[in-house]
Formats: sequence, structure tokens, C-alpha cells
Amino acid sequence: DLGYKPFYERWVRLRCGDGVKIDDDPEKQSLAAFFMSLYDKYVAKLIDYILAGLVDGEMGEKLKQVVPITNIDMVRQLCSTLDAYVPLELTEESDIEQLFIFSLVWSMGAALIEECRPKFDLFLKKISMESLPSGSLYDFLYDMDQHKWMDWSEKVPEYIQPSPFVFSEIMVPTTDSVKYQSALAHMASRKPILFVGESGTAKTLTIQNYMATLDAD
Repeated sequence: DLGYKPFYERWVRLRCGDGVKIDDDPEKQSLAAFFMSLYDKYVAKLIDYILAGLVDGEMGEKLKQVVPITNIDMVRQLCSTLDAYVPLELTEESDIEQLFIFSLVWSMGAALIEECRPKFDLFLKKISMESLPSGSLYDFLYDMDQHKWMDWSEKVPEYIQPSPFVFSEIMVPTTDSVKYQSALAHMASRKPILFVGESGTAKTLTIQNYMATLDAD
């Protein structure tokens, strides 16, 4: 069993190589090394914490997931989220790390039940040692243009009542709906995406609204 690290290493080679041997390009070498340093800093620690409750070598209570996900599936989700949110042309390490943290929240952290998310949030901040929002990371996104974290609530558009008015199709924008729409917009054209959650959380309506924005052709 090789574990999950080779999957991430392969992703780094493909991401940073872009058809060129990394060894032939010092800039690509540096970028690949930085992505591997982020792996060492975050990935194994978070997986051990989620699946075994392991903190500083001591076993604790593992976190509960909405749908059970294996360690390699967590890494696969992380890589897919990084592909969706981190532009290929981005080389600024500070921005990459902030987006890496954002991607950890919405890959490994996305499958956790609501009660376990604050624990994940606190643990991620503890190992990060970066300047991060004091509130829950689930409530923030990283804006590359402004180089800072923004509250998702700032992205909620004003509600405009549609005409004709069909009650069953009404969707009033909320921070949650904006988060889901962002995930769809960034990932649906690149990777398969599955929404899971309790009944009545607007999963179907969110997807229908997103599909309505697509070109019918």
C-alpha cells in the first residue's frame, strides 16, 4: 500500500510540469517544491485528525463525515479543488497558500457534519500559523485580486422577484447558496461534483438555477 502521497506527487508533477520536465526548469522546480511543502504542513495532519482524531501523537475523537470518505479520496478532492480555484499562472506563494487553505476547507472539510466543522476550523488555523480570519473559515473566501479574505456575505446579490412569479422556483440568495453556486461555477466544467446534505437545504434548486444560466447549446 503506497498510501495517498503518490497521488498528490503525481498531481504536482502534472500541475507544475505542464508538459515540461520539472528538472529542466528552476521556476517549475521551485513551485513544485512549494506545493510539496504545503502537503507536509497540512495534508497528513488533517487526514489523521479527521479519520483518527490524532493530535500531536495522541488519539482523540475522530470527526464525523456526512458521507464516509477515505484518505485518498480526500486528497483527490483537494487536488480537484485546487485545480478549480488556483489559476495555473499564479506563482505568488502567499496567495497560493491562502487558496490552498481555502481548498482544504472545501475538500476535506466540506464532508464534515455541521457539529464537527468548528473543530476542523480551529485545528486548521492551529497548524497554519498564517494570518487568517477570526471567524469560521467556512464563512470566508480568499480574494486574489485584493490579497485578502472576504466574508461570503459580501457576495450575496440583492434579491429581485422574478416575473412570472412561480413559488416553487423561488430562490432567495443566501451565503450558503452563493457558496454552492461558486463551487458549481468553478468545478462543474472540470470535474464531477456531488452535493450531499439534509433534505430541504436547496441542493436541487441550486443546481437547477445554475443549469439555467448555461448555454442550451
